[in-house]
Amino acid sequence: IAYDRALELISARRVTTTVPLENGQQLEIADFPTQAVEEALANAIVHRDYHLAAAVLIDHSPQALSITSPGPLVAGVTPQNILTHPSKPRNARLITATRTLRLAEEVGQGVDRMYRAMIASGRDVPAIDSDHERVTVTFLSGTPNRRIAAFVAERLPETERGDVETMLVLVQLCRRRTITAQQAAILFQQSLDPAEATLRRLAGDDVALLEKTRGTARASHPAYRLRDAALRSLGPAVSYNRRTGDEIDRKVIAHVREYGKITNQTVHNLLDVVIQRAGAILVDLVRRVILRKAGSGQRGPGVEYQPGERFPSRHRPPRT
Repeated sequence: IAYDRALELISARRVTTTVPLENGQQLEIADFPTQAVEEALANAIVHRDYHLAAAVLIDHSPQALSITSPGPLVAGVTPQNILTHPSKPRNARLITATRTLRLAEEVGQGVDRMYRAMIASGRDVPAIDSDHERVTVTFLSGTPNRRIAAFVAERLPETERGDVETMLVLVQLCRRRTITAQQAAILFQQSLDPAEATLRRLAGDDVALLEKTRGTARASHPAYRLRDAALRSLGPAVSYNRRTGDEIDRKVIAHVREYGKITNQTVHNLLDVVIQRAGAILVDLVRRVILRKAGSGQRGPGVEYQPGERFPSRHRPPRT
């Protein structure tokens, strides 16, 4: 009863963000995903230390939601191995009761469920903190990364959305260019060989998310990076793939100066961005009169753009 009532109160304060998808549908993502909250609260109730008189505490603000349960993690489980440590219930008969009540079928699916739900909503993984008196799981809301959320919903194969290692690799490669088995092993809380097997699977044609870097392709543990199609779909979600406005201007201007024109499709290929982003770049350059449409009444990716009135000349005027 307390579990259901707590979820009702959290749900009443839920804030959702709408993410438009390329197929015309919309993805609704919550500030604190329901699956993640259910799992954290169920764990707090089922795995807490009932020798202690303290209560399970929920602290819910617009920025963060934390759930604290009395007692430390079960012996042998730490925040550094909680993803992969075998299930070890503190209260075995309580676990049996939850299965009888069919609660375990709905929410007892492991900590990795929290990780997957948070990443799928475009947010950071939960923070798990433990000492000898309590365990606290904290979720941060903030502005979701819409490109990651859309990529998971549209581009990632459905079988991979339920794989926590795949989701962790995706987030990691939005922050850094490459990942190796040694780095993945720490991330997955696994040994080296299973981590390498996961990276090879993600680089296979069935998933086609990763590829080996050219310089390490023959190594026993190569470095992996995102494939071009994933980079284009993720766009600005990839921190090292972002370009400043000046860099974009220079590339487009250099192309127009050499070829006399440019199209949406050319910008798409030149800057490795999605078609919609390429169109927005050209609209901005036309607004600033750096470019102009060649002709009038044309629409679509084949429209040509030529130098506008403020297109920079090749030679700079001498300094005075």
